Amino acid sequence: MGPVLALRVSEDLIRIGRVVGAFGLDGRVKIEPETDFVERFAKGAPIIIRGREYRVQSTSWHKGQARVKLEGLDTVEEAEALQWEAASVPASRRPKLLRDEFYAADLIGLMVVTTAGREVGKVTNILPMPAQDLLQIGDILIPMVKQFVKKVDLEAGQILIEPLDGMLPGEDAEEA
Repeated sequence: MGPVLALRVSEDLIRIGRVVGAFGLDGRVKIEPETDFVERFAKGAPIIIRGREYRVQSTSWHKGQARVKLEGLDTVEEAEALQWEAASVPASRRPKLLRDEFYAADLIGLMVVTTAGREVGKVTNILPMPAQDLLQIGDILIPMVKQFVKKVDLEAGQILIEPLDGMLPGEDAEEA
């Protein structure tokens, strides 16, 4: 299974990060990225914050944060006023995904069913982790890897999983 790549803010916007503060005196903002597509921060790219579209003038990176200079944002006070706001892009600018890659927003709400036909519940969240993303179904966490996730069917609104014995509540692991 490929990575889960972005969260949708609305049907028109995809969240790519959050402004976590100002940087310098010229209106640059520090953005904590929530996307695997670093090209979202390339020169000329649009970024929407608080309903206003800005264009990226330049970006530098420090400890995983994007330090972004946006056109029309010229003072530290303007940058500070955007702290904790979502940074988004138009959904029409979604990159093409590989066969086994999915957008988090497309998976949230899908019904998770085991290969044995047991309904586990609906995906409530996607948790990005260093090794792999996790599907959260209430209190249940399922690694988003081919060993467990056998099929994602967006049209049917379903994710087919094959859990290990004892992996789901109400099941006992086989005695060794």
